[in-house]
Amino acid sequence: MSFEDHQRGDRQGYSGFVTAPAKNADEMLGRAAGAQRRDFERTLANKASEGYEPVFLPLRFVLLVLGLVAAAFMGVRIAALALLLVAVGGLMATPWVRRLLRGLTPIYVAAMVGLCMSAVTLITSGAPVIADNVLIYPGLAAVVGVIYVVVRTVLRRRSR
Repeated sequence: MSFEDHQRGDRQGYSGFVTAPAKNADEMLGRAAGAQRRDFERTLANKASEGYEPVFLPLRFVLLVLGLVAAAFMGVRIAALALLLVAVGGLMATPWVRRLLRGLTPIYVAAMVGLCMSAVTLITSGAPVIADNVLIYPGLAAVVGVIYVVVRTVLRRRSR
């Protein structure tokens, strides 16, 4: 009977569905072995699938790539396109940056929007890609972000 008791305990331990206390030591050891095997297999399955989750690109990324390809065919300079790509990538990274910056996130977002504005201005005007042309809009937008943060902080302190 001990082999059958151990096997019954192993099945119950593996399934995690135990209906009654163990009848003897063999069934109790079988339950422990089954639970240990179940946990080991779950751990093994989780380790095997780390980093191999399916990647689904949102439609906006496909449209972004198509837009960049179309702009490249229209003769837009690669430096201006790279600047636009960096700015849009910075905007897409906002959820991760928010954890680091917390209350200063509006300044970051404003600077990234300003960088997008600089890139679009460089693309449409044909101006040279120099620091003056690149940093004017992000600087102005960051100042607007600072004003927003200060006003928000003052209003929150007054409402307390």
